[in-house]
Parts: sequence; C-alpha cells; structure tokens
Amino acid sequence: MEKITIETSTAGGRRGWRWIPASRTLLVPARLVLQENPALAVVLPFLSAEQRERYSWSKTDIYCLLHELGHAALGHVETSDTRQQLAQEEEAWEYAMSCLRSHEREEMWVYALTCLETYDPKYVSRQFEEEGRRIS
Repeated sequence: MEKITIETSTAGGRRGWRWIPASRTLLVPARLVLQENPALAVVLPFLSAEQRERYSWSKTDIYCLLHELGHAALGHVETSDTRQQLAQEEEAWEYAMSCLRSHEREEMWVYALTCLETYDPKYVSRQFEEEGRRIS
C-alpha cells in the first residue's frame, strides 16, 4: 500500500472520519489524536491502558478506522455517482469486517448499516428483501 497522510478533523460524529483519495489522506477525529504526533492516532487503540488514558477509542472508532483504511486499500476514488458511492462504501465495510474476528463482525455490521443508510435510506429494507426476510 502506498503512503497515507494522517490529519486531524474537527468535524463531529462519524464525519470526523474521512478518506480523501486525491491526496491519500486519512482524516481522524481530533479527539483521538496525540497533539504531539497525529500519525500516532492509528496506533492509540493498541497502546497500554495508561497510555490511552487521555484518549477514548470506542469500538465504533476502530470500525471507522478499518473502514477508511479499506477505502485506501481498495483504491477507491471520489465520485458523484450515488450508486458507485454506495458500492464503494459497501466494499470498505466488507474490508473492515475482514479485519475482525468473526464474533465481532455482527456488531460492526449493525453499525455499518446505519452508516450505509446515510447514502440510501432504504438500504436496510432492500437488503432484507433480497435475503427473503421481512422487516416489521
């Protein structure tokens, strides 16, 4: 994989995470970044409890990190085509899930579905219909 630049983002919520293909930049929420060295943001979840004390990485932060790295690894590009955007989002979430142990994937997929619905509000209902299930 080519070099990735890590920068901080002041946007709140999921918007703090973003992959920018043109500059190969991963935006990370500022609340998760060591001010002394922003590149350390991606290793924070793996430091000791004492080292992590000042920073709070949730499971969803780990999911978002893996998802954005998925965009990078898969060579995704910016597009205004909604179908292509949704396809790239699905692929990035699938990549992220492949990085987890099987028992962690279901929880991540529930979170991923909420993210995918921001691109297409009927995404979840269509997924269940395609699988022959009904949503009540």
